[in-house]
Formats: sequence, structure tokens, C-alpha cells
Amino acid sequence: MKTRTLLVVLILLLLAPAGIAKGGKKNKPLAPFDYEKYFAGLKRMSEIAEVSNENVKTLARYMRELLREEPGKSKKEQEARLQRLRSQVRKLLTEHRKLKVEMIALADRALKKTYSGKKDVDALRALRTRELHDVHWRDVFLKYVVKDFAVALDTPFRLQNSVQELNQVNMNFATISADAALDIICKNFDLKYIIWGGEFVIYRKINRNEGRFMEWEKKHGKVDWIAEDEAMTRETIIDKDGRKKRKLKKLEDFDLPYLNQQMTKLYILEGESKRHEVRLKELKLAAEFLDMVGKIQKSKQSEEDRIKRHKHVVHYVWMERDNAIEVWDIINRTLGDVLEIPEDDVVLRELLAKEIASINWKNTDVETALYEIGRIAGVEVEVDMPSNIEVSVTFSAENLNVKMVIEWICQQFNFDWRFVDGKLFFAYMGGDEDE
Repeated sequence: MKTRTLLVVLILLLLAPAGIAKGGKKNKPLAPFDYEKYFAGLKRMSEIAEVSNENVKTLARYMRELLREEPGKSKKEQEARLQRLRSQVRKLLTEHRKLKVEMIALADRALKKTYSGKKDVDALRALRTRELHDVHWRDVFLKYVVKDFAVALDTPFRLQNSVQELNQVNMNFATISADAALDIICKNFDLKYIIWGGEFVIYRKINRNEGRFMEWEKKHGKVDWIAEDEAMTRETIIDKDGRKKRKLKKLEDFDLPYLNQQMTKLYILEGESKRHEVRLKELKLAAEFLDMVGKIQKSKQSEEDRIKRHKHVVHYVWMERDNAIEVWDIINRTLGDVLEIPEDDVVLRELLAKEIASINWKNTDVETALYEIGRIAGVEVEVDMPSNIEVSVTFSAENLNVKMVIEWICQQFNFDWRFVDGKLFFAYMGGDEDE
């Protein structure tokens, strides 16, 4: 009977209508959250966490094989084995990246996350091209500094939960580029930024003195540590048009040394999802007893507990989302998928300007439509979209170009896109396509 009572209280705490938090800032509303969509996605979120952990274990096995030497084998035999393994790693990373995109979409639905309509390249362009004037930050909290950046760049900024928002910034410049200012701040506080959905998300780097890393070492033993990004095996080259470009140094079709250096971080990030398995099971039980909601009288204590529980759930979902974005970014960097500004790429400018005589899609799967655009443009296309989401497009028009069609699809179906090493990448950014 006692266990049953506790379970009912848990349900009430989770599902009662959101109210006003007590303490701290007066009348501060609780963060918006859609429990119905969260419960609907719980099972899939748990499945993704399980598959993700298995993927990292498989990836670790592949990495050991890639680094293993085979004396006695001919050079041709060894290269054939390595090529086969590299192909398996690339396939695994590509599928794993799709899982992260799906996890982000599930979290967005529960968090009622809205997007500004900006694309990743818009955010990067603003950072690279704008200057900040009369910068006079003296002991200004980081949370206020990022708000200044958001206004100056007309682009959303958000601090990931582990970032200390009360870090004090001191900068004094008459004029400084936004890129340089953000770089100084990130280096000073050991931070980094990732652009997702046209928004800058500021992360605290995982370093060897951080609790997550030290806990991992206690379980698995000491590891060779290399500071973030120092293992990136890229070099600056000059292309035929005299532009500087970053290219992989190795002949492999992905950055093996960088991936090897990031394996510990992948273990840490994916392992954090497992810590929430108990909470997921509790929430699943709560969802199964929805009919019991409202049968226990509310009290001041139950209301305070409900608010505390609500904050915990929202915090957990944000953490899952942020971890998924960070893993997504590691995979992009490993595969060489680094965001570039289109204006800086002559090949892309020519590609976007290609004319299309006519388009006639009727209830065509959106992935099929994107692949058709790739065929028209003469480039390879890769689409990161959850397998459980089906979206069709109906569109007829004449006298278009590739850029117009890409931008229309991305606006209509909430995709982001980028062009890397002659390939078009499309990433689904989430949305309530079933409403």
C-alpha cells in the first residue's frame, strides 16, 4: 500500500498543471513542458539510449581493430582489411548521427522548443562578418554577455546547463570582430560553441579535471589525454581559386586520430543517458496510471514537490538534447562535415545557380525530393532524418534554380543544410509534423 501511495504522489507531481515557482525570483513561471508528448516519446528515447551505448561499444571495437597491426600480412591485405573497417566505422557513425537527430527532435517536442527560422549558416555568417563596437564589459556575468551577443548578431544564444553563467567577463575594445570576441571568451573559460538550428549553444569542454571524466577514469583506468581539438588531423591548403580551405591530412575518408581522441568523450556523453534509466522507468509507470490523477488531495508540500520534480524532468530532457548535439558535432567533425559559408565556396555558388526547368512533385517523399535535387545539381546528397518520421511534398513550378528549391524545402519542412567537400548534407531540425 505504501508503494502504491508513493507512485500516485509521483504521478500528481508530474502531471498537475504548471504553476508559479516559489523562492528565488518572485512569480517566475515554470519552464514550458509538454508531458503528453514526453510520455509518448519516452519509450523511443530509452531505445535510442540503449542503441547508442551499444554503438559506442561497437565503435570502440572497430577502433582497436583499426589500430592493430598484422605482421606477416602483405601491404595489400592489410589495406583491404583497413578499408573494410573504415567503411564499417563510417556507416556506424552515419547511423549514430541519425539517432542523435531523432533524440533532439523528441526532446524539442517535449520542451516546446521553437526555432528562430535562422539556419546554421546564417548564424555562422553573422559571427564571421559582424563587428562589435564600444565593447566595455567589466565584471559582467557571462549570462548577460551572451545576451549582448544575441542582440548584436540577431541570433539566439544559449548556455548549456554545465556552463557557469555567473563567470565574470572583462573586455574593453573600441572595435572587435564578433568571432574574435567569442573566441577570447571561450578560451578564457574553457568553453566551446556548437551551432544547431541557427542557435549558438555554449558548452563547457570536458577536461581531465572534470567530475565526469575523473569518474570515468576511476571505472576504466587512466587514459592518454589530449586537449580538445588538438588531435584534429586537418591542414590548411590553397585551392585553385586561391582560397584557404581546411582538409583532412590523412588518406582515410574520416579523421581517425580525432575520433580516437574523442572516444572517451563519447563514452561519457552516452553513459550519462544510462544514469537516467531509473527516472525513465518511474515516468513510464506514472504514464500507465494516468487514470489515478486527481484522486489525492493537493497540499502545499505536494505543490512544492511537484515544482521540484518538474524542474528535474525539464533539466534531464535539456541534458539529453545537449548531449545529443555534442555527439552529433563530434561525428560531423570526424566525417569532415564542417560548416562553411556558401559565399566562400566558388563551387557551391555555381551549384546553387544551376537552372531547373521544372519541378513536379505530388505526394513525393521529402528525402526522395532531396535526392532528386542532388541528381539535378550533379552532387551526392546525405539526409539525416529519423526513420520514424514520414513527410511528403507536393510542389510544381518552372524556371527555378537549385538554391530556390533547397531554401523552399528547408523552410517548409524545417531542414538545415550545408555543403561539404562536394556533398550536400540535410539535417531534420524537428517539428510537430503530426499536428
